[in-house]
Amino acid sequence: MSQQNIKLEQTLELTGVVTDKGIDYHLSSKRKKTKCFFIKLDNLDHKIGVKRLFDGYDNLINSLKIGDTVTINYYDRYVPYENINLDLIQIQKEKVIVFKKEEYEEGQMVFVYIGIFGLIVNFFLIYKVMKRKP
Repeated sequence: MSQQNIKLEQTLELTGVVTDKGIDYHLSSKRKKTKCFFIKLDNLDHKIGVKRLFDGYDNLINSLKIGDTVTINYYDRYVPYENINLDLIQIQKEKVIVFKKEEYEEGQMVFVYIGIFGLIVNFFLIYKVMKRKP
């Protein structure tokens, strides 16, 4: 829930030149691979990216070119064994916002909804098991 109504002033802001971009696999701490979009800036020592559950990444790939100057807002939660920081909040190129913070917030809420659904299913299953016992 803390990922809702993010104030950009409370995130790190960095302006840099895009040196690499594309689709890659994020390796989580549990060695799970998930597809995501990433960018690498000249003044950032690691990749930073976006993971979408439903939409593709075509608009990001087409909007950003190597050599473009962009401003990003992000949380610096880089973990050495994870290859891409997925806490990219917003990307702005010139005066156009290419990736909006609202999309990041919505993506985080999906995980909350999945968790709530899982809890409800678990409680239902526990209730069914308890009801069967004599």
